[in-house]
Amino acid sequence: MSIGVYPAMTLENARTKAEHLRALAARGIDPRPARHTPMAELKEATGATPFDQLAKDYWKGRAGLKSGYSETVLSALESYAFPFLAGIPVDTIDRRLALRPLEILHKQGKMEYLKKVRGWTSQVFEYAIEIGEATNNPLGGLNIKRTFGTAKKKPQPHVPQTEVGELWSRLAMEPDDDYGVINRELSAQQGKQKNNQQALIARSDNSAQRCYQYGGDSA
Repeated sequence: MSIGVYPAMTLENARTKAEHLRALAARGIDPRPARHTPMAELKEATGATPFDQLAKDYWKGRAGLKSGYSETVLSALESYAFPFLAGIPVDTIDRRLALRPLEILHKQGKMEYLKKVRGWTSQVFEYAIEIGEATNNPLGGLNIKRTFGTAKKKPQPHVPQTEVGELWSRLAMEPDDDYGVINRELSAQQGKQKNNQQALIARSDNSAQRCYQYGGDSA
């Protein structure tokens, strides 16, 4: 069965939708009619509103949000949550199914986005409970760190402390219109710091000498 046409359907979205269709098939749901069944008919047959319809109702109806925020949330849900949860009655979604969008984000290394999508999705389930469409939130009490682990931080480019001096020496050889000017400015600052340190040491030595001569603390 077709799930879209390139380039309107990207490879990443095609894979996500394919995962969704396989999830429906695994639950014994024929994915072909599920994609085209009108929402009213689906609710009449199951007795519950599909997740995506509730998500749209909730986020479009929320008051007090910044301009464009609801559109941003729905765009994210359409990309990551709806491919797995659209068309499925909200009261039949268990934790295993609700985790599928988050698992995709985890595989892609998008941990911060995973947390956001989890929160946005969870709010829809809470809304469903409030209006009597569901009895539990399958993402309630989810510990993201325990379930998915922590994100691996990529090491940032840096220069080891032992190589800083050599780096500035090399930069000093660059044309004055760029690094040479910077190096001279930093060298001047370092020279001032060195002079200040030497002056402080000299004052300390003088103070110690006075203490030795007069047998007491200096004023």
